[in-house]
Amino acid sequence: MDKELTGIRKRLIVIMSCIIAFGYLISFYFTFTSWETGYGYLCDGMGAKPVIYQPIFKYWLNMASATFGCIGVLFLMIAIWPQKYGRIIPWATLQMLFVGAVLIATGFHLKLETIYFLGDVAYCWLPATVMLIC
Repeated sequence: MDKELTGIRKRLIVIMSCIIAFGYLISFYFTFTSWETGYGYLCDGMGAKPVIYQPIFKYWLNMASATFGCIGVLFLMIAIWPQKYGRIIPWATLQMLFVGAVLIATGFHLKLETIYFLGDVAYCWLPATVMLIC
């Protein structure tokens, strides 16, 4: 970022980074929990239909949740040291806008109920947009 991070700009970037970090860091829960627990939450709380377990599903769940968790770590680092990581803020926020675009396109393409994906899209787009504007 070319502009110095001070005052309200810095506070907004820190707050938005914390919001993004929290949402992604909770993904580590799925990395370190059993398949039954993680899968149960996906079925009960997120609308997934039961499937017959295959070990590759736990692998994919761990892969995705660990990756999401690491994204959370990146945004936590931005929140803690915004001056140090200022140069990657535009890149990181553009990535969030891309993720949101993929989610909304996929949700509509698969004809999912909007309740299952619009919250995720907003979670990507709103904080990232605020950070880009700053």
